[in-house]
Amino acid sequence: MADCRHPRVTPPPETGCSPTDQAHRAGSDDARSDAEDLLRALTRALARQAARDAWAKAVGRHPISETSS
Repeated sequence: MADCRHPRVTPPPETGCSPTDQAHRAGSDDARSDAEDLLRALTRALARQAARDAWAKAVGRHPISETSS
């Protein structure tokens, strides 16, 4: 049986990841840095909110009444 693949198409070099993964990694370092900074900021914001909620629960205060005053 004949090989049906196009003769000019060659497989990608063995890199351990797909061409799609390679394209994603080829993005700008600035974009990656911005994404990491955003993730850190969101993580800090969630941690602060969780700490406020835990404090409000511990002292018996409703968090909404604290922010509206």
